Amino acid sequence: QSQEVGSSVEEITKYNFEGHPIKISFSGKFLYEAIRALEGPELSISFEGEMKPFVVRQTDNEASTHLILPVRTNY
Repeated sequence: QSQEVGSSVEEITKYNFEGHPIKISFSGKFLYEAIRALEGPELSISFEGEMKPFVVRQTDNEASTHLILPVRTNY
């Protein structure tokens, strides 16, 4: 959510989730570009907390790692 761009909410329907639920804001464009760079059909997103960077990797090949930084918002 931002004043310049607006807000977006995406729902992923097929996933495996482990851990405690969190709320996090980040640039959807950065995540989109990371997903486009991956070559496999499955990916892994690893979170450490709401205001910590998260990692996007291809499930069967960890050679390609993308670090996405969160942004501070009032949600």
